[in-house]
Amino acid sequence: MIVADTGAVVALLDANDRHHSALRKLYEASPDTWLLPWAILPEVDYLALTRLGTRVEHAFLDDLAAGSFVVEW
Repeated sequence: MIVADTGAVVALLDANDRHHSALRKLYEASPDTWLLPWAILPEVDYLALTRLGTRVEHAFLDDLAAGSFVVEW
């Protein structure tokens, strides 16, 4: 199980982040092992919107709604 923090999720969303490739490979290898604490979701949403734009923010929210991430409530 990987408990992802805000920085890891934002790096996963940001293709220009220096850690993006490594995190993407890790996520794609076993997405079901990533656990997102509910408390990081507002911050990820805010940073995705303000730093990466509405397209990325909407893609993240769509992935959340589709169950692409396991959220620990």
